[in-house]
Amino acid sequence: MDSRPPTFDLDGMTAANGFMWLFLMAIVLLALAFYLLVKAINLVVRVLMRYPRTMVLWVLLILCVGTWGVAAYAVTSAPTSELPQIAIGAAGILTVMLLVTARTVEVAHDDLFQPERPRGTLILNVLKRPWWETP
Repeated sequence: MDSRPPTFDLDGMTAANGFMWLFLMAIVLLALAFYLLVKAINLVVRVLMRYPRTMVLWVLLILCVGTWGVAAYAVTSAPTSELPQIAIGAAGILTVMLLVTARTVEVAHDDLFQPERPRGTLILNVLKRPWWETP
């Protein structure tokens, strides 16, 4: 009986091992894509529910969903023409724009951003008021 640990060499790799690695990589990539899809949907829904009066998000959401609908129709109706490629590209660009805009709106309304104070108020708060008073 051989007590050496098994080694991995590419020369001895069989086709079954190669397909197994390919299958495992496909599962990992699908899981990653599903996770990113859920996070993107979560971001858009969270921002739309928290700030429903932001019209640019609603416009981008309607354009994004509409463009994905046009892309799906173009792929099923004329798969050999250039229309599906253009529609899928436009839908991808609009999706990225929607996600960037949603994140920007979320960060812009975050409480960590401090409002700008006029210079006189800052000087008054720092130099004229006692430090134990809250502004």
